[in-house]
Amino acid sequence: MKKRRYVISGLVALWLVLVVPFSVHAADEIGKITKVRGTAHVLRKAVERPLAASEGMPVYLNDEVRTAARSSVRIELKDQSVLTLGPEGHLQLNHFEFEPEAEKRSALFDMFKGKLRVFARDLETYQEKDFKIKTPTAICGVRGTLFLVWVQSDTVTKVYCFKNKIEVANTFKPEDVIVLAPDYGTDVLLKTSPSAPIFTTPQQQMDMVRDLGEMQGTEQPAGEAVQSTPKVPVSGQGYAPGGLPALGGDVARDAAGAGGPGAVPGTPGSTASTGGSPVSSGVEGQGPAPSPPGTLPGPPGPPPQDN
Repeated sequence: MKKRRYVISGLVALWLVLVVPFSVHAADEIGKITKVRGTAHVLRKAVERPLAASEGMPVYLNDEVRTAARSSVRIELKDQSVLTLGPEGHLQLNHFEFEPEAEKRSALFDMFKGKLRVFARDLETYQEKDFKIKTPTAICGVRGTLFLVWVQSDTVTKVYCFKNKIEVANTFKPEDVIVLAPDYGTDVLLKTSPSAPIFTTPQQQMDMVRDLGEMQGTEQPAGEAVQSTPKVPVSGQGYAPGGLPALGGDVARDAAGAGGPGAVPGTPGSTASTGGSPVSSGVEGQGPAPSPPGTLPGPPGPPPQDN
């Protein structure tokens, strides 16, 4: 009888050791790794050695993710936000709360080194949806947007906004905030206010994220299916599905039909580079398309007759 009691006690103890930590840990699961290029590791509390990152691997609160040279890792969080850590990067997932029933999302991650591309999902109906990235010199606050944080050293952070808006401040002067609009970036140096917004071209943006294996103008990861029908750029965004920014952002939209800068050659209303005349939209072999009534002035009237 006593031996049986010892066996039962031993089984209960084993259950407590094996099952309870996993159930507690599962409660802190905040997302999973969806793509790994090259070599990446996850440092986890209570685990002695770094874990090799792999697709489908869950990530937990307080995990640290590190990437090697020429490597990157993509993490999808439970709110469907996406983080992509570039080569030689170091990120800590130190705070994340997501409560769909309460319409609440709160995130704060520490970025120590490298590039981090962030798609923070815009939970439009949520009253609380803060999403922040903190570096040695900068803190970036958003509610839903697409941006890049580049920690070049302990004293220099560069921040670029690709979509919507982002608030940036120095960690030592959090009250001194600037707002970045799409296509603009800022430098945040140690104990110095962020620099005035600097315009970045679509090509510069593509160059910035090239080593991450992602596209800058969309939450759609590179290499995955994208919509084939272009979307009209929304004010302040200027991006179509697939990640290719419309030339000039809103300029392209505003100039359409006016033949101004940013209009796309070969479409009605745009001008070709030779001569500046409107490009015909007629069908090949059938001549120019007829102009709609009223778009051209009518013929001159008869000259006045002398009485």
